[in-house]
Order: sequence, then structure tokens, then C-alpha cells
Amino acid sequence: MAESSQSDEKLDLKVSDSHGALTHFKVKKTTKFRKILTAYASKAGIEERAIRLMVDGERVNLEQCPGDLDMENGDQIDAMVEQQGGLGAPPLAPVPEPPTPDDGAEVQPGAYVFRRSFPQQGIWLVQHVSESGQASLTNDRGGALTTSTAHLWVTGHAQGDMPL
Repeated sequence: MAESSQSDEKLDLKVSDSHGALTHFKVKKTTKFRKILTAYASKAGIEERAIRLMVDGERVNLEQCPGDLDMENGDQIDAMVEQQGGLGAPPLAPVPEPPTPDDGAEVQPGAYVFRRSFPQQGIWLVQHVSESGQASLTNDRGGALTTSTAHLWVTGHAQGDMPL
């Protein structure tokens, strides 16, 4: 029997929205991210042009494919929906510069963290850390996401309300 080429190898990838909901896609390593975006947008009922795909905190070039980024089974793609304005929503207060990270601190439940690539998103609270190093986070604006602990700066630990 002929050996299947690497380009035919299929990956099970997860696309996560800003609420932590996961959508699984089985794709070839050579499938362009543009095709993954189109399929995700269709399933989510969102316009393609409003979605930005991120892998490990970096925006994805839609002409690349999972093989270009050495993605493996179970890897996650974050789907961020670009917002324009906010009908009746109050403007967000400016986010202060992130504090100096506590490089010796471990990312664990109850830790306050900044995302290295998105400090402007403010402080997040770690809810859970999996054995694979994925942290589930929430913020004071009702946001939730899952990301690698390698992308986080610990800024303190919970002892009451979330700091602003």
C-alpha cells in the first residue's frame, strides 16, 4: 500500500471564540487558513471580514496553512471578532501599562495575568490550568478565553475583587 504523503495528513484543530466555545475542524496540513476562516464564519454565522485568526497570540496570514506553522493535532486557533463601535455601550477606560511581570510566579488558578501580545486587553484572572499548559481566563468585562501559559505575565494573586 502506498504511503500517504505529508500533505495528505489530516489534523484535528480547534477554533476558539472569545467566549471559549470550541469548533473542531479536520483539515489537511496544506489547507489554507482562508478556507478554515470561511468554514468557521459560516458555522458561527459571522461575516468573514469581521474575524481575525490568531495562533499563539500572532495574527495568521490567511494564505498560509497549518503545516507552515508546524501545527499538530489538537492545536488551537483563536477567532477574534473585530468590533466597530458599540451601540449604547460606554467607552472603555484606557488600560494602564502592564506592571512588571513577576517572572518567578507560576500561572495558576487565582493568578492575575496580562497577555503578552495583548496587554491593552487588561488584567485577566486564571480560572483553570490544564496539564497541557492551557489556561482558562476571565476578565472583568465578561470575556473568557483559553491560551497557552507561555503567553501570560503573572501580575499578582487574587485576594478579593479583580484589580482595575
